[in-house]
Amino acid sequence: MSFPDLKDELPENWVWTYLKDIGNIASGGTPSTQVQDYYNGEVAWLTPADLTRYNKKFISHGKRNISNLGLNNSSAKLLPEGTVLFSSRAPIGYVVISSNPISTNQGFKNFIPSEVIFNEYVYYYFKYSKEYIESIASGTTFKEVSSRVFANIPIPIPPLPEQHRIVAKIEELFIELDAGVAALKKAKSMLETYRQAVLKAAFEGRLTKEIRQKNDFKSARELINKIKNQKKDQFEIELKLTALKSKPQKIKFPDLILNISLYQIPNSWEWTTIFSISGKLPNAIVDGPFGSNLKNSDYNENGTVPVISITNIDEGYSTEKLRFITQEKYETVKRSSVCPGDILMAKIGSSYGKVGVYPEEMPTGIIPANLLKITVSPLFNKDYLIYYLQSRYFKKHLDYITKSTAQPAFNVSMLRALPIPVPLRQEQDRIVFEINKRLIKAKEIDNQLDEVFIHYQCIKQSILKQAFSGKLVPQNPDDEPAEKLLERIKLEPKII
Repeated sequence: MSFPDLKDELPENWVWTYLKDIGNIASGGTPSTQVQDYYNGEVAWLTPADLTRYNKKFISHGKRNISNLGLNNSSAKLLPEGTVLFSSRAPIGYVVISSNPISTNQGFKNFIPSEVIFNEYVYYYFKYSKEYIESIASGTTFKEVSSRVFANIPIPIPPLPEQHRIVAKIEELFIELDAGVAALKKAKSMLETYRQAVLKAAFEGRLTKEIRQKNDFKSARELINKIKNQKKDQFEIELKLTALKSKPQKIKFPDLILNISLYQIPNSWEWTTIFSISGKLPNAIVDGPFGSNLKNSDYNENGTVPVISITNIDEGYSTEKLRFITQEKYETVKRSSVCPGDILMAKIGSSYGKVGVYPEEMPTGIIPANLLKITVSPLFNKDYLIYYLQSRYFKKHLDYITKSTAQPAFNVSMLRALPIPVPLRQEQDRIVFEINKRLIKAKEIDNQLDEVFIHYQCIKQSILKQAFSGKLVPQNPDDEPAEKLLERIKLEPKII
């Protein structure tokens, strides 16, 4: 195996073994959601979702409790305090230690260590072994670590006192590193504050004030009307080419949402809707850039048409975890197609409002139901629109129209009617130039901070590697050898 290598030499008092030999392993379960009495009880219950962005070592409960009735009528088990909880699917690798009796759903493999195994030692070992454990997971729809595979994960065991010394040293070093990471996050936050200040100045017209003073700009209404007329002409052409030509149609431009607070803009600018400055929409007759309702079974490893997800656009654009469908499937959902240069936006969930651009070098793709796209009129500066969609002014308007929903979400009609401040094209171009000039240095600094952050993570992994090879702290020859610990563990009763 590539990691850990059981042939690696360990200190004299250490020994290689398997998880199943140093403790008990228990899975979890989910009571039927159809039975109300199974929930809102006194039993703490955890799901992997509860650990999203959770960075503490210990945990006492998740967002939802179950009842003793639910516990007894499911495969969930009440685990003792000190159990090491490891998420074994969706995703693999979250690790926490229970600070009180707790249960989990089936997304965990839970490790109850022997009395002579320090649970925090195992906690850090799981942190260190995350990539290895992911590599031995199996599954098609999603990867999962089975109980058998989990039980046979190898682990190096030092004497018990050394386990404690290792954990103490890891945490001593990690405290110093975490202080550095906190400083990095603060610096990145300051860069984002600066970025938003630049965008605010841009969309209030302050970056191009001198240009307007030197030029007698006409109202941007002329540009807006020109884009509208171009879209109407294209719409008429499309009607004539379809079977719907016998049924008179009329393109509808949504009214501006007047109850949204609009700030003061220069006199030559105009407020209009996102729809008014967009280009020809895909199949405009059916009203919009809809995403497709693809199922897991629609994806094909041998497919050639990429499906762009929220993950792909979350930070700019990434081809990581890109999935594909076949050309045949594409023909059934092609109204949801996206072309190079299209603007993509997440419309639901924690990433809602995130913006990305489909790269020029990519082939035609498909967006799923949780994304929308905007095709920009060639008369309008696309980068101007992208920057505006990334500004806090737009985010504020987006939050306004989604404030009554259970989770952040919006649809095509909502997006179409949202306001955008529009200057003439000449000024749009200059605004983009001024924004780029100010943000290019900030982007360089941000990239440097990212590199430093990656370096910190590498240092942490290096510390853990030293820890679990016996090189982080000195050995004490007076410590009881690990082999003796294993002999004592064999005599312990099973907990679960």
